[in-house]
Amino acid sequence: MREPMEFLLLVWDELDDWTGACRHVAGEIFSEIGAVEAPLGTALIAGTATAWALLSHFRHFGGA
Repeated sequence: MREPMEFLLLVWDELDDWTGACRHVAGEIFSEIGAVEAPLGTALIAGTATAWALLSHFRHFGGA
């Protein structure tokens, strides 16, 4: 049977490996979300600005 300290070190090493893997996966997920979200956010802001400009143009020049 293994000594308690050796067992504790093995468990600690496994936990460290799993937390490192989870940290890596979480970082990859967030970077992928950021890569997709940035262009979508830009498109949304540009669309909103365009709609606002068109509405104010129609209001000023007699649309409604």
